[in-house]
Amino acid sequence: MKKLLLKTILLLFALVAGSTSSWAADETWTHTFVSPEAISDNSITVDNATWTVTTTKGQGSPTMTAGKSYSKYGLKFGSKATVYYGSVTFSTDYFNSYNVKSVTIKVLNNGSKTGTLTVKQGDVNIGSASQTFGTDWTDLTANTNTGAGGALSFTYSVQQAFYINSITVTYTTGGG
Repeated sequence: MKKLLLKTILLLFALVAGSTSSWAADETWTHTFVSPEAISDNSITVDNATWTVTTTKGQGSPTMTAGKSYSKYGLKFGSKATVYYGSVTFSTDYFNSYNVKSVTIKVLNNGSKTGTLTVKQGDVNIGSASQTFGTDWTDLTANTNTGAGGALSFTYSVQQAFYINSITVTYTTGGG
Protein backbone atom coordinates (compact mmCIF):
# COMPACT_ATOMS: atom_id res chain seq x y z
CA MET A 1 0.00 0.00 0.00
CA LYS A 2 2.87 2.38 0.84
CA LYS A 3 4.47 1.70 -2.55
CA LEU A 4 1.20 2.47 -4.35
CA LEU A 5 0.74 5.68 -2.37
CA LEU A 6 4.35 6.70 -3.02
CA LYS A 7 3.99 5.97 -6.77
CA THR A 8 0.74 7.97 -6.87
CA ILE A 9 2.35 10.94 -5.12
CA LEU A 10 5.37 10.82 -7.42
CA LEU A 11 3.12 10.59 -10.49
CA LEU A 12 1.07 13.60 -9.33
CA PHE A 13 4.24 15.55 -8.64
CA ALA A 14 5.58 14.73 -12.10
CA LEU A 15 2.31 15.80 -13.71
CA VAL A 16 2.24 19.10 -11.84
CA ALA A 17 5.92 19.81 -12.48
CA GLY A 18 5.57 18.93 -16.15
CA SER A 19 2.55 21.16 -16.61
CA THR A 20 4.10 24.32 -15.15
CA SER A 21 5.65 25.14 -18.52
CA SER A 22 2.14 25.47 -19.92
CA TRP A 23 1.60 28.39 -17.51
CA ALA A 24 4.10 30.43 -19.50
CA ALA A 25 2.73 32.27 -22.49
CA ASP A 26 4.29 34.17 -25.35
CA GLU A 27 3.10 37.75 -25.63
CA THR A 28 3.79 40.36 -28.29
CA TRP A 29 4.24 44.11 -27.82
CA THR A 30 4.16 46.11 -31.06
CA HIS A 31 4.24 49.79 -31.85
CA THR A 32 3.96 51.20 -35.36
CA PHE A 33 4.84 54.86 -35.82
CA VAL A 34 1.80 56.13 -37.73
CA SER A 35 1.44 59.71 -36.49
CA PRO A 36 4.04 62.38 -35.87
CA GLU A 37 5.92 61.38 -32.73
CA ALA A 38 9.15 62.96 -31.57
CA ILE A 39 11.97 61.81 -29.37
CA SER A 40 12.24 64.45 -26.65
CA ASP A 41 15.12 64.62 -24.16
CA ASN A 42 16.37 61.26 -25.51
CA SER A 43 13.08 59.59 -24.60
CA ILE A 44 9.89 58.41 -26.28
CA THR A 45 6.90 56.75 -24.60
CA VAL A 46 4.66 54.58 -26.78
CA ASP A 47 2.10 51.97 -25.77
CA ASN A 48 3.09 52.21 -22.07
CA ALA A 49 6.78 51.57 -22.72
CA THR A 50 9.24 54.41 -22.23
CA TRP A 51 12.35 54.03 -24.39
CA THR A 52 15.60 55.91 -23.89
CA VAL A 53 17.17 56.66 -27.26
CA THR A 54 20.87 57.33 -27.72
CA THR A 55 22.91 57.77 -30.88
CA THR A 56 26.62 57.54 -31.59
CA LYS A 57 26.60 60.68 -33.74
CA GLY A 58 24.22 62.69 -35.83
CA GLN A 59 22.48 65.89 -36.64
CA GLY A 60 19.69 67.31 -34.51
CA SER A 61 17.04 65.31 -32.66
CA PRO A 62 15.49 62.22 -34.25
CA THR A 63 11.83 62.80 -35.03
CA MET A 64 9.12 61.20 -37.06
CA THR A 65 9.01 62.83 -40.45
CA ALA A 66 5.54 64.31 -40.64
CA GLY A 67 5.47 65.55 -44.23
CA LYS A 68 2.76 64.22 -46.51
CA SER A 69 5.14 62.16 -48.61
CA TYR A 70 7.19 60.86 -45.66
CA SER A 71 4.76 60.33 -42.79
CA LYS A 72 4.41 56.66 -43.69
CA TYR A 73 8.08 56.08 -42.95
CA GLY A 74 8.23 56.45 -39.19
CA LEU A 75 11.07 57.69 -37.01
CA LYS A 76 13.78 59.24 -39.15
CA PHE A 77 17.43 59.11 -38.15
CA GLY A 78 19.64 61.34 -40.27
CA SER A 79 19.13 62.74 -43.74
CA LYS A 80 20.76 62.08 -47.08
CA ALA A 81 23.47 59.46 -47.41
CA THR A 82 26.14 61.65 -45.82
CA VAL A 83 24.29 62.72 -42.64
CA TYR A 84 23.64 59.68 -40.48
CA TYR A 85 23.63 58.57 -36.88
CA GLY A 86 25.98 55.59 -37.17
CA SER A 87 23.92 53.67 -34.64
CA VAL A 88 20.89 54.24 -32.48
CA THR A 89 20.12 52.35 -29.27
CA PHE A 90 16.65 52.00 -27.78
CA SER A 91 16.49 50.76 -24.17
CA THR A 92 13.61 50.21 -21.73
CA ASP A 93 12.83 48.73 -18.33
CA TYR A 94 9.30 47.85 -19.50
CA PHE A 95 10.18 44.14 -20.02
CA ASN A 96 12.35 43.72 -16.88
CA SER A 97 10.29 40.90 -15.37
CA TYR A 98 9.89 38.96 -18.64
CA ASN A 99 12.17 36.86 -20.80
CA VAL A 100 12.46 38.49 -24.20
CA LYS A 101 12.59 36.00 -27.08
CA SER A 102 12.95 38.34 -30.05
CA VAL A 103 12.93 41.92 -31.26
CA THR A 104 11.90 42.86 -34.79
CA ILE A 105 12.22 46.29 -36.31
CA LYS A 106 10.70 47.26 -39.64
CA VAL A 107 13.43 49.42 -41.11
CA LEU A 108 14.24 51.24 -44.34
CA ASN A 109 17.65 52.69 -45.05
CA ASN A 110 16.83 53.78 -48.59
CA GLY A 111 20.04 52.47 -50.03
CA SER A 112 22.30 49.48 -50.22
CA LYS A 113 24.25 49.74 -46.97
CA THR A 114 24.33 46.81 -44.56
CA GLY A 115 22.33 47.38 -41.39
CA THR A 116 22.84 45.38 -38.20
CA LEU A 117 20.40 44.82 -35.33
CA THR A 118 21.82 43.70 -31.97
CA VAL A 119 19.58 42.89 -28.97
CA LYS A 120 20.47 42.45 -25.28
CA GLN A 121 18.41 41.82 -22.18
CA GLY A 122 20.32 42.61 -19.03
CA ASP A 123 23.86 41.38 -19.74
CA VAL A 124 22.73 38.59 -22.07
CA ASN A 125 23.02 38.93 -25.84
CA ILE A 126 19.59 37.91 -27.19
CA GLY A 127 20.83 37.83 -30.77
CA SER A 128 21.78 39.84 -33.81
CA ALA A 129 20.93 40.00 -37.49
CA SER A 130 22.39 41.82 -40.49
CA GLN A 131 21.05 42.49 -43.94
CA THR A 132 21.86 44.66 -46.93
CA PHE A 133 18.80 46.75 -47.68
CA GLY A 134 17.36 48.18 -50.82
CA THR A 135 14.57 50.71 -51.04
CA ASP A 136 11.85 48.49 -49.51
CA TRP A 137 10.83 47.98 -45.90
CA THR A 138 12.56 45.04 -44.29
CA ASP A 139 11.77 43.22 -41.05
CA LEU A 140 15.03 42.58 -39.25
CA THR A 141 14.73 40.14 -36.33
CA ALA A 142 17.20 39.17 -33.63
CA ASN A 143 16.00 36.20 -31.65
CA THR A 144 16.78 33.27 -29.46
CA ASN A 145 14.73 31.13 -27.11
CA THR A 146 16.58 32.29 -24.01
CA GLY A 147 15.76 35.61 -22.44
CA ALA A 148 17.33 36.81 -19.26
CA GLY A 149 15.01 39.29 -17.60
CA GLY A 150 16.29 42.81 -16.98
CA ALA A 151 16.48 45.94 -19.09
CA LEU A 152 15.97 45.41 -22.81
CA SER A 153 18.08 47.25 -25.37
CA PHE A 154 18.50 47.03 -29.09
CA THR A 155 20.93 48.82 -31.36
CA TYR A 156 20.54 49.38 -35.09
CA SER A 157 23.72 50.39 -36.92
CA VAL A 158 24.09 51.52 -40.52
CA GLN A 159 26.29 54.08 -42.23
CA GLN A 160 23.48 56.15 -43.74
CA ALA A 161 20.16 57.72 -42.82
CA PHE A 162 17.32 55.34 -41.99
CA TYR A 163 13.73 55.06 -40.78
CA ILE A 164 12.21 52.77 -38.13
CA ASN A 165 8.55 52.10 -38.90
CA SER A 166 7.75 49.64 -36.10
CA ILE A 167 9.16 47.77 -33.13
CA THR A 168 7.89 44.31 -32.11
CA VAL A 169 8.99 42.53 -28.94
CA THR A 170 8.04 38.89 -28.28
CA TYR A 171 8.45 37.82 -24.67
CA THR A 172 7.41 35.02 -22.32
CA THR A 173 5.27 35.64 -19.26
CA GLY A 174 5.03 33.32 -16.28
CA GLY A 175 7.34 30.35 -15.77
CA GLY A 176 9.70 29.40 -18.60
